Amino acid sequence: MPRLAESVAPANPWVGALLPYTPLHVLLLEKVGRALVATSGNLSEESLCTDNAEAQRRLAGIADLFLMHDRPIARPVDDSVVRRAAGTQVVLRRARGFAPSPFALPSDIGPAEPLLCVGGHLKNTVAVTAGNNVVLSPHIGDLSNPVSMDAFRRTVALLGSLYGGRVSRVVCDAHPDYASTRYAQTLGLPVTTVQHHLAHVLACLLEHGGGPERVLGVAWDGTGYGPDGTVWGGEFIVVDRKTRTAQRVASLLPFRLPGGEAAVREPRRSALGLLHEVCGRDQTRLAPLARSLGFGESEIAILLSMLDRDIQVPMTTSAGRLFDGVASLLGMRQRCSFEGQAAMEVEFAADTGSQEEAGLIMPIIELGERKFWQIDWRPAVAEIRATTGKVPAGLLAARFHAGLARGIVEVAMRVGIQTVVLSGGCFQNARLLDQTSKTLRAAELDVLCHRDLPPNDGGLAAGQALGALWDITSVSP
Repeated sequence: MPRLAESVAPANPWVGALLPYTPLHVLLLEKVGRALVATSGNLSEESLCTDNAEAQRRLAGIADLFLMHDRPIARPVDDSVVRRAAGTQVVLRRARGFAPSPFALPSDIGPAEPLLCVGGHLKNTVAVTAGNNVVLSPHIGDLSNPVSMDAFRRTVALLGSLYGGRVSRVVCDAHPDYASTRYAQTLGLPVTTVQHHLAHVLACLLEHGGGPERVLGVAWDGTGYGPDGTVWGGEFIVVDRKTRTAQRVASLLPFRLPGGEAAVREPRRSALGLLHEVCGRDQTRLAPLARSLGFGESEIAILLSMLDRDIQVPMTTSAGRLFDGVASLLGMRQRCSFEGQAAMEVEFAADTGSQEEAGLIMPIIELGERKFWQIDWRPAVAEIRATTGKVPAGLLAARFHAGLARGIVEVAMRVGIQTVVLSGGCFQNARLLDQTSKTLRAAELDVLCHRDLPPNDGGLAAGQALGALWDITSVSP
């Protein structure tokens, strides 16, 4: 394989490859005589350009040359992205070659009422029910710009004309500020909301024919709307098909996110939130730690005041933000230029360590009379902080993954349900998925993970369909 410039995928040891799938690709590669680095014909987070004039208009400030064609493109379809993990394929982006192949509904549903499911805000896809199937659109993208919203609306119209005609209900995420949720409320149809992390678990169950009657879902991602008003993202949810209920039984220990959404772009803010919990609000200990993360004196004063007064510091259980904070503490990444960058670097660094590394200590806390458990990551963060610079970062990253996997298993053993479902964007992480699956199976538990639907938000619409049809749409906190 030819050497690639480091700038193609900085700090990423993985390279995606594709073969030419049009005659134009074949002719171009024959002329060039070597491999080419390819990217999509769109601005970041926008949908693809589909004609010459659109490409020239939207990409004028980026592309130096345009290779024109006279074959109309009916609709934009991205290339799919797939990786291997836990002995199977993990679909990161489901598009060309996969969509719109249907998924069979579980046998206990029968011919379904016609639903439109509009998915989430990031990595959006939409779905419709048609007979005994759920049909999921190709990847659309992030609904944060007018171009993507136009593609979203066109896709809704296309799926409706191809598969359903009139729909009886529209199903969406419970987050009131998602663009897809706001769109659902404009259609003049009955609206059913499905909690974000429940939809993740249900999407995985759809792939497995509905799964057993009772399962423990582990839904770990970056952000999801919690019914208790906090930001969820490290959840354990018991789904019981017989009683038509979903109950949150455990989570990661919550922590504060200084500045809220700003922490997504600055992992050091997540790190500060983690350290705030470790230090027990002791500002004399926290201030020098904040300096070590690169914050200036004025920033430190503001951030510590926010934390002390609980102003603009939402509580979260997010596994994604926990990964971000660890990336910052390990000195890998203080600011991100794209989604998931910091967490990816922790995963890639861990690949330099052994799969057999002992996990960082993460004890299980039991709260209240109804037995709610939390994975306490504080000893692990304290050890990372104390040993960074003395122990290789790759070794600490490997031990961090092992500690999380062990924590999942220990919660599962306490809950006492045989089948564990792994879903959410954090299970795109091949090392986390591998180690968690192996550790669960070693404990003689059954594991269900994604094979054909993305574990990330690209699978939400399919999970929303199953939630609406089973009438399991909310999670008891």
